[in-house]
Amino acid sequence: LDSAEIYAKRSLTLDRKSPYPYTVLASIARKKSDYAALTEYSKQVIAASGADTLYADVKERAMYELASTGSERASKATGAEKKQLARDAIAAWMPLVNSKDDVQGTVALNNLQKMYIAVGDSAQLNKIYAPIIASPASYSEGALLQAGVIASQFKRPDDAAILFEAVANRNPYSRDALNNLAASYLQAGETEKAGPVIDKLVMLDPNNPENYMLYAYQYVGKLKKKSDVKTTKLYNDSLMVWNTKSEKMPVKVSFSEFSRNSEGTTLTGSVENRSTAAKTYSLVFEFLGPKGEVLFTEPVSVGPVPAKGTKEFTIKNAKQGVAGYRYKPIT
Repeated sequence: LDSAEIYAKRSLTLDRKSPYPYTVLASIARKKSDYAALTEYSKQVIAASGADTLYADVKERAMYELASTGSERASKATGAEKKQLARDAIAAWMPLVNSKDDVQGTVALNNLQKMYIAVGDSAQLNKIYAPIIASPASYSEGALLQAGVIASQFKRPDDAAILFEAVANRNPYSRDALNNLAASYLQAGETEKAGPVIDKLVMLDPNNPENYMLYAYQYVGKLKKKSDVKTTKLYNDSLMVWNTKSEKMPVKVSFSEFSRNSEGTTLTGSVENRSTAAKTYSLVFEFLGPKGEVLFTEPVSVGPVPAKGTKEFTIKNAKQGVAGYRYKPIT
C-alpha cells in the first residue's frame, strides 16, 4: 500500500487534473481505515471528473464509495456521532438515487431509508421519494420500485400507488410492479382499480396462490362499503371462492431473483409441492421484450419435489433487453 501511494502521488506531479490517482489514493485510505483521507480523496475524484462523460463511471464509483463508507461508519457508531454520520451519508446518497445504473439507484434508496431511521427522523422518509413522485421519468425502474416499497413501509399507499403506477406504465410486464400496485390500491381502498391489475398479474404468474388471495382482499374491501343484502352475499361468496382457490392450489411457484444486466438475464425461483406425493414439474417460461414480444423461451424441469417440500430452479440466458417474463400454468 505504501508503494502504491508513492506512485499515485508521483503521477499527480505529471497531471493533477486526472481523477485516476485520487481513485487509487482513496482506495488505499479505505484499506487503512483512514476515513478522513478517504473522504478528501473521493471528493478530489469527483471534482477532477467534473462533467466529463469520459470520467462518468469513475465519478459515480467515487460517489458510491463515499456514500457506502458513510453508511458503514454510521451503522457502527453510537449516540450523537451516529446521527451526524448518518446525516453525512444521507447527503452522499441523495445524488445517486437517479443513477442510470438500476441497481445503484435501488441501493441508494435502501441506504437512505436506513440512514433516516439512524438519524431518528423516520417521519421524514417521504423526503426520499417526493422528488421521484414529482419527476418519475428521471429515475430508473429499480429506483421507482424501491421508492414505492419505502412509501408502502411508511404506510402511504396513495404515494406508493403513484410510484408503482409509474413502473407499470413504463413496463407493463413487471411482476413486482403489478403485485405492489394491486396491494397499494387495496390498502388505499381503491378496490375497482385493483381488479384489472390483478388480472394482468395472474396472466404472468398463474401458479402463485398469493395472487389469487389479492382477489379475496378485493372483496374484503368491497364489503367495507355500503351495499344491499344481495350484493353483500355476492361479495362474501366471491371472497370465499378466491380464498379457497388460493388455499387449495396444489403447487406454488415463487421467485427470489430477476436480474438483467450486461451479462444477460437471470431468473431464480422455487416450486412448492403442496400435495401429498412427490412430483416433477415442467415449466415453460417466455421472456418478454418492452412491447410484450417473446424474446426467447426457456423450459425447465423441477423435481422430483417431495410432498410438502420445495425445490429451487435458476434460468440464465445471455440475451438482454428483457422487460419481464411469464410462464404457462401448471395443470
